[in-house]
Amino acid sequence: IAKLGELAATTPKTKSIKEEKTMASDDGEIVLFVDHSLQYGRFVSFVYQIENKSDKPISITNIQLLQKNKETEVDMNASHELPPRLMADQSVDGVVTVKALDDDGEVTLRVTTNKGVIDATW
Repeated sequence: IAKLGELAATTPKTKSIKEEKTMASDDGEIVLFVDHSLQYGRFVSFVYQIENKSDKPISITNIQLLQKNKETEVDMNASHELPPRLMADQSVDGVVTVKALDDDGEVTLRVTTNKGVIDATW
């Protein structure tokens, strides 16, 4: 609990990302937008939005944060909260948090739905 209090009293470092990816489906589009990151010491949170621009609900089955260094891609075992279902024409804001990332290498937020996989990489 002391660590939580320490983090709450800390001003995070903010980094703009602004990465958007769109996946077409037979019913419309699904959009993933990664807005920015917030770094609290060794913890990093990525703020994103998923928008269902289709006529039918979609199911979100998995969310992963991956980091690629040279030839390897590592699942960062991120913590996240997001509803498992998005209704037609609905958007939801989400946050995914990890302990620490390497300074070099690409980062990918991967969202798996019943319509396919969307990757936003920066």
